[in-house]
Formats: sequence, C-alpha cells, structure tokens
Amino acid sequence: MRQFRSCDFRAFATRSVSEGPSYDIDLTMKQGPSLTLRVMKYQAKRRVWLELNHFGTLADETNTKPRESTMQRDILFLLKEKFEDGPGQPYYCPQCAEINGVLAYFPELRHRLDVRYVDFPRPRQAIIELIGEASQGCPVLVLGEKPEAELMELTSGNLNGRYFISGPGEIARYWARVHNISRPH
Repeated sequence: MRQFRSCDFRAFATRSVSEGPSYDIDLTMKQGPSLTLRVMKYQAKRRVWLELNHFGTLADETNTKPRESTMQRDILFLLKEKFEDGPGQPYYCPQCAEINGVLAYFPELRHRLDVRYVDFPRPRQAIIELIGEASQGCPVLVLGEKPEAELMELTSGNLNGRYFISGPGEIARYWARVHNISRPH
C-alpha cells in the first residue's frame, strides 16, 4: 500500500489516488493527533468516491509512537426499513427514518458509528444484551463510553455502566455536541 504524509487535509484530498483500490494514509495535522486512515476508492458513473476510515491508532505530539485507541464506537440500532405488523402494506418506523435522514445529511457519521439494523418483532436480542429488555425500542444509540458530565442530560438511562440515548431528537442533539454537526431546529 502507498503511504502519504501531509500537513493539511486539503493537501491530501487533492492528491491523485488512481493507482489502486486502497491506501493507508498517515495524516499529520499541524495541531492535534496524527491519524492513520484507510482510503478506499470506488468508481461509479465516472466519479471516484473515497471512503476514509480511522484505523484505531492515535499519536500525540509528546509521544510519536502510535498507541491503540481505547475508545469504543457508539452503536446505533435502527429498525429495518420495511416490516410487517398485521394485514395490509408493510410499515416503516418514522423515528428511524428521521435518523436515517440525519445520517444522509452527514454521511461521515456512518464511519464514526456502528450502525445495526434489527427486525421489528420483539424481543430484539441484540439490544437486550446491551441495555436490557425494557429499553429495546428504536432508534437507540448505545454509547461506547460513559458520556462527559455536560452530556448526561441527553442520556435516557444506563444498564451495567452502558449509557444509551433513545429517540431521534435526543440522538441528533447528542451528535451535534459530540460530532459537531448541525443541531436540530
């Protein structure tokens, strides 16, 4: 794989990456940590799309050796877009559709989250294993780490130290504060 070093993200973004399907990039910022990114190249209808993924290593200015990241990604549970609940046409979940809309507005969030789609019928075992049977509604965001004190007001609860946020408005407000996206009006 080809290695690039850059001091500025824009300088990297303008480089040609036409020599293969993927690259590891050591991105050194003027301020803040260095990141190792994987760049995947996709071609669709004469456009090249780049996908940037953080590899899980960080280095700061005082320690230039990469160290393993201890932060776990938040897990977002959504209902699958089409489900049966009685006779007639299939349904979709309006709250999950709202969150999918936020993910469409800010596609970089999908790379920061572990997005999982679950079936409509209960019990939803994947959610129950993390935050209990009483909290298996969707959408729900299970936080990878305990939130900072100023974010606790957005949480819906916790089970065995796993904090979670339920509902599209609360999830979007959390993302606005943590991932610096636009906030809901």
